[in-house]
Amino acid sequence: MVRLYLSVLILILDVTSAHAQWSMNPWRSTTITDVGGYGHEHILTRTSNGSVVIGWSESFAVNRDVQAQCVDPKGVVLWKTNGVDVCVEAENQLIGAIVPDAVGGVTIYWSDYRSGEPDIYMQRLDKSGVPMLASNGIPVFESAANRTIVSAISDGKGGTILLWNELENQRYALNTQ
Repeated sequence: MVRLYLSVLILILDVTSAHAQWSMNPWRSTTITDVGGYGHEHILTRTSNGSVVIGWSESFAVNRDVQAQCVDPKGVVLWKTNGVDVCVEAENQLIGAIVPDAVGGVTIYWSDYRSGEPDIYMQRLDKSGVPMLASNGIPVFESAANRTIVSAISDGKGGTILLWNELENQRYALNTQ
């Protein structure tokens, strides 16, 4: 009878450890993407449900696109293999910030060069990595200008405080709102 209990305990421990992805071995890691592009500007944040969302700008040829992936607290990759496309417009998109919301999703901000001059765009992803705004994001500001995202944080009330550089009268200004 003791042998049966011991066998069941070993089986339970073995099955439980098979589902955990985080490794104590520094030579074994969780792969976020392996599509062969080169990742730039890597950012991560913890969501309200304890998962981690990783965002990056990835270049395959000339232009950089914004990608994102979510990993749960056990180290299991949650979104589609190699991440979700946040923005894949022509020209460069350089990730700037990821701000978590109260329901496990995030809002991602980036500097976008689709019009020639940089401006700040955003995309909201739900906890499953599904884009909630227009494909390839929406501009943060109503008027186009030479703006690049520096950082962003939650205001604690469901909004975001942005920090950005803006070229005004041949001089850069650091702005927040």
